[in-house]
Amino acid sequence: MSYCPPRWISDITYEALRDAFRPAVFVSGETRRVFGNPSGLETEYLIASGYIVDGVATITRPFYRLVYPTGTSDGPGAGPYTLELQDGSGTPLFTRYFDNIGDTFDPNEGSGYFREKVPWQTGTARIVISEGQTVLHVTSVSAHAPQVTLLSPNGGEAWPPYGEHTVTWTGSDADGDPLRYILQYSPDGGATWQAVAVNLSGASYALDASRLPGSQQALLRVIATDGANTAQDTSDAAFTVEGKPPTALILYPVTGQRFEPGRPVLLEGSGTDLEDGPLSDDMRFRWRSSIEGELGIGRKLFFEDLLPGRHVITLEVMDSDGFTGSATVAITIGHTLYLPVALH
Repeated sequence: MSYCPPRWISDITYEALRDAFRPAVFVSGETRRVFGNPSGLETEYLIASGYIVDGVATITRPFYRLVYPTGTSDGPGAGPYTLELQDGSGTPLFTRYFDNIGDTFDPNEGSGYFREKVPWQTGTARIVISEGQTVLHVTSVSAHAPQVTLLSPNGGEAWPPYGEHTVTWTGSDADGDPLRYILQYSPDGGATWQAVAVNLSGASYALDASRLPGSQQALLRVIATDGANTAQDTSDAAFTVEGKPPTALILYPVTGQRFEPGRPVLLEGSGTDLEDGPLSDDMRFRWRSSIEGELGIGRKLFFEDLLPGRHVITLEVMDSDGFTGSATVAITIGHTLYLPVALH
């Protein structure tokens, strides 16, 4: 079972939306008992992100209300700016002080960027961002939460390992607010979730199966926000996504290197798999040479007696499902030749 997997890089780089968050839908400000965190409780949090540059606040993504373990981000914070949840009369229900993060790992997030997570408060009517006494941004919380229904996949589908599949849903809002969506994937029947697309404005998304870990109990979930209120819907039943082979990488040597006969040569490789993560078991790494055949098993091998000539070194990595991926480099074992310089 050997495939040559395509190279891919996830386009999801928003830390706050990549976590295995579990959004709340119906009850605001509720604290519930759950498993998976020390206190056994989880609470609804408001996620806010954007820019503040030269006294101007720009909210680049709508607010989402998502559920995290209680105590995730409850402190007052520090900085020149405030993110405040207010009731209908303008009374603060919660205040977070903050400063800009500045430049981040995301090239789309430049100077002035901020990201805050604050515990949602029942009765919040306005979300206000200020600098001192100067109000920079206000979002009003509408009366009704949006409605969203995931249409496809909704259970029983079988996706091959590669290729695009159209995910569809419907969304509406009684207040007429425009909706934005997050699409999440779970490979373990809903125990954990990862974001595969964020800030969507339409009611469909072409999802490439090559980005998804294989699963026999896959689920998708769509999360809708009207700018503050959040709703969600999940596949009614599990579907399957075929597993992927691992990706092999030869760290050393590199193609084109030449080694003098008898000089030690280190072979070092790594492997990662969508389902297994980083591979560390030496027994899953097998090396061979185009001249000498099988070289051995392990992430690192040392040789001092490779035969002279041009070797095509191949590393084959196997994952827990028996799929394999490979990588190759070409090196030369031989003396360096120095040609005499002819003077005219």
